[in-house]
Amino acid sequence: MAVAFFHSWQDEQIFGVNEQNLPRETFNVAAAIQRAMLTSNDYEELAARCTELASESSEPTVAEALRTLASDYLARAAKLHHQTAD
Repeated sequence: MAVAFFHSWQDEQIFGVNEQNLPRETFNVAAAIQRAMLTSNDYEELAARCTELASESSEPTVAEALRTLASDYLARAAKLHHQTAD
């Protein structure tokens, strides 16, 4: 029995991969890679969450670290968006 890494039937529909159309080892690797790679939207969501947490933080050093992290996430999102547009 192949081990499925998909979280829901939607994942299977989006990626078009299931354990019937790939060898077991390929399915496991492909699914793991898809799970591990963040999209530009993922990075944008992480940036928004960091910004929100920074505004709620009463500790200035924590707020600054979260704003720095948000900035890094936005840069990563822009880089990925640019790469996928090429």
